[in-house]
This record gives sequence, structure tokens and C-alpha cells, in this order.
Amino acid sequence: MLYKHLQDTRSCVLLFSETEAFGCRGTIDTKDQGVLMIFNQATELENIRNKTCIYKDTFTLIASSDFLLSENGISTLRSISNDTTLADSIAGVLVYTNGTKPVHFSPAPTYPNKIYGLYPNSTIHWNPNGTNVLFDLFDFPIVFLNEDDSSTALSKVNSNLNCDSTQETVEFKFEMAGRDHKNASSCLSSGTCQPIGGQSVWSIMKARQEEVADEMVISSCKIDSSSFVRGDARGGSAYQSSVVVNLAVAEAISKQTQKKHFKRDLMFTFFDAETWGYSGSQNFLYDLKNFTCVVKSTEDEDICERPYKTSLAFVKNIDYKKIKYVVEVDQIGTQGDVNNIYVHYDNSLVDVNRTSEIISALGSGVIKSDAKEIPPSSLQSFHSYLPKGSFGSVLVADYDTKFKNKYYFDVNDDINNIDVDEICRVSSKLSNAIYTLVSGDTTMNLSANCTFVEIIVGCVLNSSSCEYIPNDSNVEPNHYSGVFSWDATTRRTSSIINNVMGSLTLFGEQPKDVVSCSTKLDCPSNQTCVGGTCVKSTTYFHDAISPAFYFDNDEYKWKIRNLSEFATITSQRPSIYAESNWVSVGVRSFSKNYGYYEGTVTFFGVVLTVLSGFVIAVVRTILSRINDYRSSSSFIK
Repeated sequence: MLYKHLQDTRSCVLLFSETEAFGCRGTIDTKDQGVLMIFNQATELENIRNKTCIYKDTFTLIASSDFLLSENGISTLRSISNDTTLADSIAGVLVYTNGTKPVHFSPAPTYPNKIYGLYPNSTIHWNPNGTNVLFDLFDFPIVFLNEDDSSTALSKVNSNLNCDSTQETVEFKFEMAGRDHKNASSCLSSGTCQPIGGQSVWSIMKARQEEVADEMVISSCKIDSSSFVRGDARGGSAYQSSVVVNLAVAEAISKQTQKKHFKRDLMFTFFDAETWGYSGSQNFLYDLKNFTCVVKSTEDEDICERPYKTSLAFVKNIDYKKIKYVVEVDQIGTQGDVNNIYVHYDNSLVDVNRTSEIISALGSGVIKSDAKEIPPSSLQSFHSYLPKGSFGSVLVADYDTKFKNKYYFDVNDDINNIDVDEICRVSSKLSNAIYTLVSGDTTMNLSANCTFVEIIVGCVLNSSSCEYIPNDSNVEPNHYSGVFSWDATTRRTSSIINNVMGSLTLFGEQPKDVVSCSTKLDCPSNQTCVGGTCVKSTTYFHDAISPAFYFDNDEYKWKIRNLSEFATITSQRPSIYAESNWVSVGVRSFSKNYGYYEGTVTFFGVVLTVLSGFVIAVVRTILSRINDYRSSSSFIK
């Protein structure tokens, strides 16, 4: 057989929550290949069933992305999954690209992260296009093809529909180590999965480093996204638009730090793994209130060995009681007919006077949302961990009571789904608001650098290389958090943010000797790694992993804390999400003969063999008799 390996495939993966498994379980050896059959509507499944030359075998379904990633397509996929007989006959599902996108689609829930927030019983549908397919469980792999392989696969389908003598077959090798487990606790115990997480970034910006203000202003955003296929987590509006705005605000304000003293400290936070129950913001606030280093590093006093932390700067630089203002940037500049700026806050939770200060600083052109609840956001973590009414807060977004984004957590939420000019406009407005809050100066008129905005948009949403990543190469943008790692270089988005913010928050006399680095561990204790060079900066990474997890150094594995420990710390339920380990990854296609054809060939082969044997036996008998006759004739003579 001649195999063709399908390149650059992206697949649905197997994940676990506290109570269940979801995603795609992957393949098993007894059902890893199937005849290629197309379906782009539910009725075509019946046609496949009626093809007796096919249905007796395991088959591979192939569908267009615009069909499968639609309400009708998801409904059909669920029907297949719930039909045990049909599902058992499927080796996997291929999804081809045809350049068409649905009018709207979201694989996320209508209220993301609801059970981990302030309003677990809310009836608001922030994401009205949500299908919640992210949390469905499929017993077979679902793999998305690139354009070239899409064309190749489609060209091979017709022979199967016509029951030709050869069948185009696809073999899947997507083996998930945690396939047989039902929840995160079970797979973690067996070592077949790892916690989902990433690396958050935070920076403190001051006019003079030796001064410590009595109050702190935080400008915050989320940095991760997700999608039905994790490799397709583009996150244009949700949430790279907010990353760009937060960086643009920092860039604009950084130019003013040497001109006036701030009356308040300013901190920028970029939380990773927020998709997974606000893991980044939960862990940051949990550590601010509860962290204790048991064993410090003997080589670097800024590193804690147990529990492991690559930086203890948050212990030295942040007093959570001084947090008095929090402004979170959410989805901004989503493409649409009208561009509005809405502010969201919950009067029952905030310091009303300080919240009014924030709104006043934002100035004209902002609209108070009609929603009585805060949208899904890191703000929900702040209000869960910090005392009620102790700070003012608003969330700034381009939507009112439902997301403007029609492709929330879908591959189509890409660079074409955002308005870069609107992002720059909002960045200027927020720059002035944040600057007013930290300085008290209402006369300054800051403008965001729109060229800088365009560069950052390109870094996070284009497949071209980014100037803020040393020796960067062209990669498809993907903002899925993935398996947690202490190595921040595994998170490209976090690395970009660290290098930008690190260059904006340099302080003191910089090292005279240039030391190259990949991570902070390569630098002296009072320095950090920014853009491949060791420098002095007030920008740091922080582990974005749910505080429900802890690493057992003795057994060298992740474990889950007793969740009752959190009752006195926060009103928020800590999240538990893990991803299965991968055993093998790959897809290949090949042609082989149908069973009927092979049976026919075998039958006639056996018949011919028997006949050949019979003929040979007869010929041998005849020849033997002829020889006998000749021998007897010679004797008579």
C-alpha cells in the first residue's frame, strides 16, 4: 500500500474537568481506519447506511468546516455520537476547508465559566451563539485538514460512493493516554493527564522605584482563547483585542513616568488560562493572600523551591489591601455596524465612589450597560477574593448585554473580525483614564501610538514573525493555554507581552555586560530576561494554573487540594481542568481493495490453484503411463 501522510492537521483533544471527560477520546487499535465517506447534511448519513458495500466496514466521515461548525452540523455530530451503532462504525471525522464561513458560530457555552463566577444561577446569555460543543464528549477523533489535503481527500471520495473495486481509506493515530478515565482526579492519579494552565504577566509602573504608594490602580485583561480544535484558537476579539489595548495603554503612559510622580502605583495584569475557570486571576489573587515560601532557593533569593515559584516579586511588591481601582479591558473593536464602548459594574459589590471616579476619568462617549451583573471576566475573581466594597471596578467592552462577537472562540474570530482603528481609539481613551487615576492630572491628553497597535496586532494575530520575539519564525496564531509549564517560553503570547512590558518598565542602572538568556533562570538574581537579554525590569511572570492544583515533590505528580480549604478565602469555586497526555499523533490515507473484491479474487485464486493441481496431476499420470508404455515396448523388442 502507498500511504500519504496528511500534514498540518489540527484535532479535537481529550480534556477533563472535576466531574467529567470532554473533547475527543481519540483512536483505539481495533478501530483506527475507515473508508472515506462525505456528509454535508444529516440525510447523507442514511445514504451511507444504505451502501451495503460500505456500511459493513468502519468508515471515516468527511465534512466541510462551514457545515460542521454550524448549529445544524453540531446537531448532526451529536446525533452520530449518541447513536451507538453508528458511532462504533466511525474511525474518525475529517473536516475540510472550502473557504466559506458560517454567519455566526461559537463552540463555547452561552455563559462561559458560569459555575466558577459570582453568578452561578444567572439566566443571562452573554454568548447567544454558543453551542457548548466544547464540553461534549466524542468517542472518535475529529481532525481538521489544511487546504491541500482538503482537495486531495475530496478527490478520492467518489470511488467509495460508487462502490468501486478500490476504497480510499484513512488511518488515524490519535491515541490519548487518558482515554479510559472519567475525570481529572482519576487521570492525574494515573499520570495520564496534566493540569491546563499557562503564564500570566504583570508589571508595576512607578515614577520612582523607591516610592511605595498607599493605593494601587490595576489595568487588566485576559490573554488566552479556545476553540473546538485547540490549534485554531485565534482569539481576535476574544481576547487579543484587549491584549493590544492594554499594551498600548502601557506604552502611552510609560512615556510620562519620568515627568510626574504618580500618587498611586500602576499595575498591568495579563491573565492566562482564564478560559478555564479564571485560573490565571484566581491563582494570582490566591497567592497574594495566601502564599508562603517553605524552602527558598540557595542560589537566587527571588526563587522559591517549595512550592516552586520562578519569582517572588509578587510577595515583595504587591499588597492586595492597596488595590483600590481595577479596570478590565474585554472584547474591543469587534467588526460590526456600530462601535460603542460600554462599562459594566455591579453596584452591590463595588466601592461606588471609586467606581464613579473611573467612569468620570473615561469621559464622554461611554455607555452604562443595562446588565445588572459583571460579564464573564477576571473582575469576578477580584470581587471573589478581595473584600466587598473595598475597591472600584469597571469592565470596558464593545457589547452591552450580549457579545457583539459572532465567532466567540471560533477560528473565524481572527484578524478580520476586529477593527484596528477602533482598537487604537479605545486605547487612547483608556490611556487618559488610567493616567488620570494614577496621577490625578486631568489636563494631559495622551494618544495611543497607532503604529505600535498595528505591530502588536500583527504579532498576536498574523502568521508573520514578531519583532518582540528573538529569532521568531512564521507561526499560525494560537492562544490556547495548553498543558501548564513553568517554562514561560512555551507560551508565545506571554513571551510577547513580557518582552513588550519588560522594555517599558526598565529601572535603575542596567547591566554593563550583556548577558543572553532564554528565561529568568539564566539571569542574575536581581535581573529578568526580556527580549533575550538580562535586564532590570519590574515585569514578571506568574503561574496561571488553578489554585486547586499543587505539585507533590515527593511523588513528582500533580494533585488536587481539598476544595473545602477555599471556603474561608474566596466565594469563588476553584476550577479543575486537565488535558490528556498524547501517545501518538498522525493521519494518513491509502487505497485498498474492497472486501467483496478481495473475497472474489481469493475464491477464484483457490479455484485456479485446485484446478492447476488437478491438471498437473493428470498430466503427470499421462506422462507416467506414456513412459511405462515406452519401457514395455522396448522390452518386447
